[in-house]
Amino acid sequence: MDGKANISHVHSIDNITNLQTELDNRSLNNHIHTIANITDLQTNLNNKLLLTGGTLSGDLRIAKSSDHTRLFISTNESGSTADVIVVY
Repeated sequence: MDGKANISHVHSIDNITNLQTELDNRSLNNHIHTIANITDLQTNLNNKLLLTGGTLSGDLRIAKSSDHTRLFISTNESGSTADVIVVY
């Protein structure tokens, strides 16, 4: 197979067209995107349930993620809990 590369072979950066330029121009870890740059981000943020405040209407469904599901409702700042009715 004259003219063919061995299955295993090595190239230097200089052997690959524009490789160094592409590496130099890549995004670094410290770069910024606006909300508009990320597809559907604002819509997804608007549809999130807030951790505090707001009103939830309709059923709240909690998916079972282990052998049991526990739901705690804090009724005051001390963290005491209220009675909760859970229907399986």
